[in-house]
Amino acid sequence: MAPPVMLGWAERARIFPGNLPIQAKLDTGANTSSLNVEKYQIFDRDGKKWVRLTAANRANARREYELELVRVSKTKNHHGPLLHRPVVRLEICIGNIRKTAELNVSRRKGFIYKLLLGRRFLANTFTVDPSKKFTIRPNCQG
Repeated sequence: MAPPVMLGWAERARIFPGNLPIQAKLDTGANTSSLNVEKYQIFDRDGKKWVRLTAANRANARREYELELVRVSKTKNHHGPLLHRPVVRLEICIGNIRKTAELNVSRRKGFIYKLLLGRRFLANTFTVDPSKKFTIRPNCQG
């Protein structure tokens, strides 16, 4: 197994499919990862639940996805009630590593980083140096 790649607390990434460039905050305090989307809708397809969502980066580049619902997560807000969020799978590229992430889908305004990568995604592949930022560029094909 290769040693973990050292990253800063914020990094450039790409979401696949669609090759959407996005800035990610690496959050070792969060267990799960989250994608802040403009909108989403849960719908039925062939007897299964799916999620239609629109993701956008800070430059307003957008990608639309239709993804199978993996599960619904229960997330505790610091100052509010328990939230239920759909979870989908997308591939995230950081450096030359492309890895599948389970992402909570949420609509939250005002966040600088639209992608938050938690411990489940980071574990065994990446380590985080909180004194660094934007140390690597995404370089994945496809």
